[in-house]
This record gives sequence, structure tokens and C-alpha cells, in this order.
Amino acid sequence: MILLLVSLSGDVSEYDMDSGTPVQELQRRVQALMSRPEYIKLSLAGEILRPTSTLAESGVEDGSLIAVVRIPMPKYVLTYGNDFTAKLWRSATGDCMHTFLHNNYVGSAVLSRNGVFVLTCSDDSTAKIWRIDDGVCIQTFRHTLAIYTASFSGDGASVLTSSDDNTAKLWNIRNGGCIHTFDHGQEFKNYVTSASFSGDDAFVLTTCGGDFTAIVWSIATGARVRTLRHGNTQFNAATFSGDGASVVTAADNTLKLWSITDGACIYTFTHPIGAYVQVLSAVFSGDGVSVLSASSDCTAKLWSITNGACIQTFSGHKGSIQSIAFSGDGLSVLTASADHTAKLWSIESGTCLQTYIGHKAPVYTATFSSDGFSVLTAGKDHAAKIWSIESGECMQSIVRKGILAAEFSLF
Repeated sequence: MILLLVSLSGDVSEYDMDSGTPVQELQRRVQALMSRPEYIKLSLAGEILRPTSTLAESGVEDGSLIAVVRIPMPKYVLTYGNDFTAKLWRSATGDCMHTFLHNNYVGSAVLSRNGVFVLTCSDDSTAKIWRIDDGVCIQTFRHTLAIYTASFSGDGASVLTSSDDNTAKLWNIRNGGCIHTFDHGQEFKNYVTSASFSGDDAFVLTTCGGDFTAIVWSIATGARVRTLRHGNTQFNAATFSGDGASVVTAADNTLKLWSITDGACIYTFTHPIGAYVQVLSAVFSGDGVSVLSASSDCTAKLWSITNGACIQTFSGHKGSIQSIAFSGDGLSVLTASADHTAKLWSIESGTCLQTYIGHKAPVYTATFSSDGFSVLTAGKDHAAKIWSIESGECMQSIVRKGILAAEFSLF
């Protein structure tokens, strides 16, 4: 059948397509003719066409007029790494807007939800808040040793840090004062490897590399609520469920699901035992009914928190999986791997929908944009890359010595 396609410039072209052709194939043909990469969708009578549907399933008929619609990129990309800096980049052009400088390696960098601030932390024992509009540092929080992680509370009023000095600390953003110190004690070298807020900002979860504990703390009082032990081994990951009622921890080749109410272990999820197999990360689904894990055995697995069963295994990488993420609609999963690629997977079928190829070294992070149209990856090759989620085409590549991780802005 013959289709009429209206380009972004308003020109009309004819395409001879079979009715059984997927929409994304027509989309690829259109993108291939563009002078520069663009995020696009195809629209029929004002309705965006689903890329995985066929033209016939989408209601496209002989003579149908299809419009190309431009989809804007997220405005900013934030990167950080081992060159003592975090940097804010314009997604569309790849230009660096601001450089946020520390005196040692930057362990993490995050954007505030309102898009006004950047929070960084460093081995120089400080965490800093920077204004996005002018790049000025407006607040500094200090530990006595290196800071591993830093995050904003949900309401944006406080900051949580974890440190090599055996503590995590809760800080007031406005005056820089320390509200609570969550102390793992001095009996061991109790470096606090991570600290995170529960979704309702009622609790803090910390993990410790010395005494092999994860501790849940009350934000209201600063007191311990629960102490969780995952055997005599260090945690690789720990996170709250969305409702704050449970915690999942990862260590060795297992995950454990814990109740905050009584501290009981509800389920243990196990990746196959092998030489040096480690579960490296874990996240809850948006609806809270499943947990996704990533392992050095080159697989990611989806687990039911209702019955503890493995729902799906995502297998196809040739290197350990470094990070994982759910899409906003809960239909797909994104993985980043040491095999130099990231992959998009269907949760329902477990099949790989897209492979993002272009990095020259292990990929450490992979995230979805908030609108679900693009993917951002970063890795050991000091590159951050923006990809079209459907076509797999690289839309932007930011290469700078020191880049190891990256995240999109929410706007």
C-alpha cells in the first residue's frame, strides 16, 4: 500500500509499505533520511502509533496520511567520575554548561526533583549543593572521611550522606546543620557504603561494609528501628519498597526480602551458585509486586514478592550486569553490562527488544528518560550516550575523561 508521510519540514513523501510491516520499521526509514538524528514518533489522525504494532493493526490504510512528530530530549545530562568533577551538559548539543569541582573523586551526583540543584559527594569528605542556573555552590556538608553517597529527601528539605567514617548523616539543606548522625559504631571498620530514604521520608536505610549489617533508622528520632543481617558478607545493594514496608538486600548470590514491621526475612531469592557469582543490584517494580536483580552471572531476574518465585530471566549479555532499571510503564527492563552494551527487554516475554551498541568498554549505568523515549548510558570508556529507545540509534555522545556515570534531568 502507498502511504503519504508529512516530514518535520512539511514536505510530503510517498512510501510503498506492506500492511504487516511494524511501525518502527517505517520510523527507521524516515530517520535514515534525516540530515541529523532526531527523536521522532509517527502519528495518524492525531494519535501516536505504537512502534511494535503493524501498520494494519494501527489502522493505517492505503493512502493514509502519516505525520512525523518531533519528541524533545530531556534538557540536561549530569555526569560524574574520577576526574574530581561532576558536569552538567545540554542534551541536544552536548555542550557543557557547568563544572562542579571537588578535591578528589566524585562518588555520586544527583539532580533535585525540581530541577534547581545538583548534589555531589566526594572522597574529599564533602557533599555540596550547587545551583543549576549559575553553577555556584550554596551549601557544603562535611564528614571526617570520604563520602560514598548523597541523596535528596523526597520533600527536598534535607540531604542524606554515607561515609567512610562509620556514619551516615541527615542534613538540613537550608542552614547546613546536621539533624541526625546514624552511627554504625567503632567496633569494626564500619564504613557506611550506602544510605537511602524510604519513599515517605519516614526512615533511612544504611549498609555497612565492616559489620555486615543493614540498619533501618527513624528519621523522626534518629534511633535504630531494625538491624538486618545477610550472613557474614558485605551488602552489594539494599533498597526500600515504594511503600516503605519492606527492604530488599543483595549479597553473594542471593537477595533477601525483609519486613520492616518485625525484621523477619520473608523470602530468599537465589541466583545459581557459581564461581564468584554476586548479585550486584536490586530494585522494586513501580507497583511493588516484584523485584529485579542483576548478577555477575550475566543475567537479570524478576522475582515475585507474593510467592518468591522467579517470574522471568533476562539472558543474553556476555558480561556481568552492572545496573538495572524498570521503564515507567512497567513493561520493560533496561540492563547495562560489562560486555560493552545495554539491552532493553520485554518483561512479559523475556526477549531482548533492543541492544545499544557503541561503547568501547564496560557500561556502568543505564537509565530511562522520564518520558520513556530515550535511554542514557555511561561507562568505563568515559562516554555518556543518549539513544533512541526503539531504533537503538545513538542520538548524542558526550566523551570526556573522567565520566563513569550519568543521569537525565526530569524535564
